[in-house]
Amino acid sequence: MTVGGKRELVIAVHIDGISISVALVDRSGELVAERARGAVQQSPTPTRRGGEGILTETIHLIERARIQAPAGRFPIGIGIGSEGVISPSGRVLSAPTHYSGYAGTDLADVVSRHTRLPVSASNDVHTYALGEAWRGAAAGAQTAIFVGVGSGVYGSVLTQGRPWYGAHNVAGQIGHLASPGALGLTCSCGKPNHVEAIASGPGIRDEYERRSGHRLPTGQAVIFAAERGDPQATAVVSHCAAALGVAAGDLANALDCEIVVVGGPIPEAGATWWTPMESAFRATLIPELWELPVRRATLGHDAALVGAARMAWDISTGPLTAAGPVHRPTR
Repeated sequence: MTVGGKRELVIAVHIDGISISVALVDRSGELVAERARGAVQQSPTPTRRGGEGILTETIHLIERARIQAPAGRFPIGIGIGSEGVISPSGRVLSAPTHYSGYAGTDLADVVSRHTRLPVSASNDVHTYALGEAWRGAAAGAQTAIFVGVGSGVYGSVLTQGRPWYGAHNVAGQIGHLASPGALGLTCSCGKPNHVEAIASGPGIRDEYERRSGHRLPTGQAVIFAAERGDPQATAVVSHCAAALGVAAGDLANALDCEIVVVGGPIPEAGATWWTPMESAFRATLIPELWELPVRRATLGHDAALVGAARMAWDISTGPLTAAGPVHRPTR
């Protein structure tokens, strides 16, 4: 087989608490539509069926994508972005509480043995960041900070165009930075004063309830109320967004990166959230960094698939810049 040909593809996989998504991706980072299907196949994630259930469904989707690849095109590698702490060998070291029995799963090894393809696996926040660095808002940057804001506050730091995993594979825990805006609040990790407790979707919702005495279903609902002119909601959104901006600015001061990218469902809500976040971010920066770009993520949910595909290309045809964690099949 000739490596690096235009007819080759890779298979990208994203496993989160809602769905398992699989797509074929070409060397330019474009998702490729399968015959008679769209570009992405999905199934609900069986989070309560343990690692075996998740692996079974993942392999099923991979094989379906493989069989239905466009005529004359063939996958040569697999990249996986998954929730949880993932080791360099592709083993799930720990998983969020909504998963049962996923920790300890040899994700890359099992998928590689079943598919007979090389597999690279990483935490999905890192693959989000890698996707944005390849095809999205941070394209071309060698150093970047990615911040994701949704049900929690997540992060990834890119160095030399690749995620920095840290000595214990948990680098990027931006949500667990101390925040003046979260004083007296308890984070989802059980520790006090972390920015996730005030800046995440649940944090915004809870802050609105504390101030108004009324409960809205989500943080996004609070932002929508602010956009409709609710003064209490406007004050809450400004406070919570500013807390995120300060945390991102603190990290930028420490790391001196080329760009900061902010994504996830909360930043997508619009200027009501973005304006106070960016104002607080810029007010936190040291003078040498006042012009540092901070941009919205552009790839949306596809970023995790694009980043997973980048890892797959690196291990299948040689690194486009630098290789990520790899597991090759046993022959």
